[in-house]
Amino acid sequence: MTTAARALKVVDMSADWCRRQSLGGRMGQNRPRSGRRQPTSAGKKPTSKPKKQAWRRPLVWFGATGTAVLIGVVVNVLSTQAQRVVPPPSSATAGSGPSASNPLSSKGPPLQVLSEDPVDSAFLLTVAFPGKLILSKAQLGLLKPGSFPAYLYALGGYPVFLDTQLVVQNERDYPIQILNMSVVKSCHAPLAGTLFYEPPQGAIESVQVGFNLDSADTEAKVAKGPSVEVPPTDYFSKYTVSIKPHGKQVFNISAYTARYSCAFRYRFVILDGEKKTFQIIGNGNAPFKVDAMLLGTGRNPFSSYAAAYVVGNFGIAGDLSGFTRVDPKSFKF
Repeated sequence: MTTAARALKVVDMSADWCRRQSLGGRMGQNRPRSGRRQPTSAGKKPTSKPKKQAWRRPLVWFGATGTAVLIGVVVNVLSTQAQRVVPPPSSATAGSGPSASNPLSSKGPPLQVLSEDPVDSAFLLTVAFPGKLILSKAQLGLLKPGSFPAYLYALGGYPVFLDTQLVVQNERDYPIQILNMSVVKSCHAPLAGTLFYEPPQGAIESVQVGFNLDSADTEAKVAKGPSVEVPPTDYFSKYTVSIKPHGKQVFNISAYTARYSCAFRYRFVILDGEKKTFQIIGNGNAPFKVDAMLLGTGRNPFSSYAAAYVVGNFGIAGDLSGFTRVDPKSFKF
């Protein structure tokens, strides 16, 4: 046997011996010696679990953290995609427009006001104010006889006669019917401050609807000229007013008082589809206004006012070219 062979044999024997020693040690641990008494399980001290190697803890922690981060990224991505894919609720679902179950439901009032103009501006030339108003010659120069005194109304004046041509339009896609019309009014004693007087020319024959603001009956009456018929007849008991889809309707209206100063708006009762609705219409955002002219004594017509301006054939030099201030206590026809 060569030296090399012997060396290999020694190595194999050493390895075999090591294996036997290892097996013998394990068998010794698992098999108790026969000469010794083994302690009971109750008296045996619990053995602590072998400690985990320190280098594994950071790895496990890092792994959990990585999983949480990954889950958060996935949730965020899916949430963003869901927002892109899911459409917002429609206006019908939100209840902001007509629904299929109720095709007559609509937004906004049924009538749109297209215009509010005087039927005849000649009946709006006499204007009253609550206080004493003194105008300069330059201001009086803004008032032209026979022309609508817009300057006076801008100062807050009340007309003594009032008529209005009101043009409205049906905003629905189906016909509507005007069932009635009345006034919502607030009245008090007539104004006694300043009067601008210009007598009206002619008479209004085209007025259809009239309101007597002195009466407790606020509903529309059939008008005859600037006043209502005597005895008064309810307008909407005699006439039917239907307006086609998006059609227009013209109302020539007069409102007058002989006893008060009034601010008011018109109140329409409308059959809108299958329901009855109400709509208030004023002079734009403000109410309409009208005032009763105070009576004087004898031939002194303006003695109840604190100041007066007149235009017309009163024997005053230059009065035909504009308003002239007069003494209301001494002025006579």
